[in-house]
Amino acid sequence: MEKINKKLIIDYINGNDIENYSIEELEENRDFMMSVISLSNDEKFYNLCGDNIKKDYEFVKYLVLKFKNKIDFICNVADYYLDNTENELEEMELIIIMSKLTEQDKEKQSKYKILSEAMLTAKRVQIEMAKIEVNDDYASNEIGMGFLIIYDSYNSSKIILDFYARSLIDEIFKEYDIDLESMLHEQFKSAEDIDKRGINNYMLSFISCYDPMLSSYLSTNIELMSNLKSRIQVVQKNWDKYNVTNERIKYNTIFDKVHEYMEQIGENASFSETNILYYIGKKLGIMDKISKYDYLDEFQINTIKEEMEDEFFEEMLISTPQDNFYYKTLMRIVSSIAFDNKYDEPIEPNENKDTKILRINFKKNK
Repeated sequence: MEKINKKLIIDYINGNDIENYSIEELEENRDFMMSVISLSNDEKFYNLCGDNIKKDYEFVKYLVLKFKNKIDFICNVADYYLDNTENELEEMELIIIMSKLTEQDKEKQSKYKILSEAMLTAKRVQIEMAKIEVNDDYASNEIGMGFLIIYDSYNSSKIILDFYARSLIDEIFKEYDIDLESMLHEQFKSAEDIDKRGINNYMLSFISCYDPMLSSYLSTNIELMSNLKSRIQVVQKNWDKYNVTNERIKYNTIFDKVHEYMEQIGENASFSETNILYYIGKKLGIMDKISKYDYLDEFQINTIKEEMEDEFFEEMLISTPQDNFYYKTLMRIVSSIAFDNKYDEPIEPNENKDTKILRINFKKNK
């Protein structure tokens, strides 16, 4: 068909007589019908299109993007195409596009979401099988999450590559059970330190540990990390709140564990639960934190502190080898929780031997 004449398009839209062409010929011509729909801005002309055009991917993609706000219409167009295509790449692209365009209609989106998730699951299985077949640790590490394989398969489609790139970022956190907030607090002393490092640089470095090829692709497509960046910024915003909450949980755990141990030994210890807890807090330099989260009132806390000023307090508190063992056990429990140290069960005291003094690491991890 020669170059489309605008008058011909207008005559068709207005229902005028058309010379030189049959209606059937025009309605089977993709470029002509796209021009009709573009000029008229009327999606109803789709119904007049020939069946071959309705199965033409470029035409279908044009329609769903042009009328993206008319969800019912684009779903009908997409579903007809998906039911009649055998082109895997085009099918995958359209599913990804439709999953995005139907976000505001969760019922409509669910079908495309399920299809896209099935695509991801199938590809992840394929990748894991490839890593097993390689049977080489270095090669397996290079494959990582599998973006290298994905790139080789779909490098002709940026839509598909972008979909897998975004998805694999989330898959890293799922597969390795990573808590982003906890991880950032372990790696940085403050929210400002993340900005000093540079969020983009940090994200690329982090992802590179799990998939170098994915990190390389993202370095030139930074916008694909926008969701992860937003999550990091939320963590930064809640930085102080997290520390306060985490500290409260930590000291409540100390109270619970000390109480559990004191209940376990019953009346065998000469000291009280409160006295030993505050004494350990003084030794570890965390007595103020213990008093902050304890239920005791100010008068009771001051009384305990005054008692500890007595030079014979320690001798009275830990008066026997058995008491000394209990004290060392509680010291290790409190220290391990307060400073995130590994806790090892101490050896029970032997009546015929002196209790072994255990070294404790009082240094905080940060």
